[in-house]
Amino acid sequence: MEFLKKITTGDTRQYRVTLIEGWTLDQALNEIWSNSNIVRKLDSSSGELVADSLNLEEESVEGLLYPDTYFFTRGAPDSDILIRAYERMKEVLTEAWESRLGAFPTTTHMIP
Repeated sequence: MEFLKKITTGDTRQYRVTLIEGWTLDQALNEIWSNSNIVRKLDSSSGELVADSLNLEEESVEGLLYPDTYFFTRGAPDSDILIRAYERMKEVLTEAWESRLGAFPTTTHMIP
C-alpha cells in the first residue's frame, strides 16, 4: 500500500551529484559516472563529442557546465545532468552579459 501511495503522490527518492567550480569536463564526467544511480549514455569525455552527442550549439562543453548540485531520480541518464548544467550556465552568462551591456547599444547576439 505504501508503494502505491508513493507512486500516486509522485513521492520519489532524489539523488544528487555536485559539479565543482573550476573542474574540467573530465572531472565533471568522472563525478557523474561514479554515481551508481546515473545511467551512462555518453561514450566519450571529449568536449567536442559530448557537445555533438547532446546536440548543443557550441563546439565543446568544456568550461560551460554550471557548478552546482543537481538532483535526479535513479536511472537518470548522464546527458540529463550535463544538459541541465549547460543550460544553467547559458542562463547565468546571458543574465550577466545583459546586465553589463545595459548601457551599451548592443545585444548578447552581437558579442563574438
